Amino acid sequence: ALLRELRNLQSAGLPVRWDACGVLQMARHSKEDKTFTEALQIRPYPPEFVRLLTHSQAETDVGHPLPCGGLLFPEAGWLNPASLCKARIANTSVRLLANAKVQRIERTAGQWHAHAADGALLGSAPVVVCANAFEARAFPELAGLHFKKVKGQVSHVDSFRLPEIRRVLSRDGYLTPAVDGIRSLGATYEFNTDDPSLTEEGQRVNRARLPSLLASCELPAPSVVAQGRASFRSLTADRMPSVGALPDHGLPILKGHPLEAVARHPGLYGLLGMGSRGALWSTLAGEILASLICEEPLPVGRDLVQAIDPARFSWREITR
Repeated sequence: ALLRELRNLQSAGLPVRWDACGVLQMARHSKEDKTFTEALQIRPYPPEFVRLLTHSQAETDVGHPLPCGGLLFPEAGWLNPASLCKARIANTSVRLLANAKVQRIERTAGQWHAHAADGALLGSAPVVVCANAFEARAFPELAGLHFKKVKGQVSHVDSFRLPEIRRVLSRDGYLTPAVDGIRSLGATYEFNTDDPSLTEEGQRVNRARLPSLLASCELPAPSVVAQGRASFRSLTADRMPSVGALPDHGLPILKGHPLEAVARHPGLYGLLGMGSRGALWSTLAGEILASLICEEPLPVGRDLVQAIDPARFSWREITR
């Protein structure tokens, strides 16, 4: 779904930056290597989607010594998220209000109203979609949702310091081909911190990952990876996103009732908990959400919609 959208945006001449250069997912240990093999035996995916490469085949494909073989996803690749956001806005009638923090939302007479900290009205509509990650819980209507805030730090390495590679390499971390002369090496997984700054410890952790991605490659000098980026992921307990009508936690969930019967805030939806896969999830999640709001046929099966329903955790708790 995302590849289709990217190609459509590109055909429309919009400035999204991406490359389906392929991703090699290497096994972290022998057990995972066995899982890869068994998965493709049980479900023989088409080779244009994924294929298993031996150690020597992977090295030939990538063009550099590697620690092991793995799964090659030929149509996967890298994406610049900011360029995707800009292209999407340019491709729709969305009106962007930048630097306008929503302090509270309230519903009156069938309309939702978004207010700034000084009480100013930022906008009104019959439907609100909260897509503000862990900050969604700041609204009382969403306080019953649970997310984990996890920091991720990516190190930027000058491309000339590492061998040229044609694929994204992924294992316990990842390394991209050069983009504008920079390789991205990451990413850390840090709980219990609100510090948004780059840290030397984060750079050290990323630096230590390199030999497990490229055999015999090291970046010993801290100054080599002095640049990078840090931000925060929003995780759910089952690592699946929360997409759909938001539950009203002020009303009881009745045991034995189906998930669809859980009370919801009218016109209030969420696209939350995207974790490490925000861009990857976004196209399909957006289509699912639009179908739910407009009461149109869903692009996936009902069981998959239930698997990402924002009310699933409270409902499961009551069901148990």
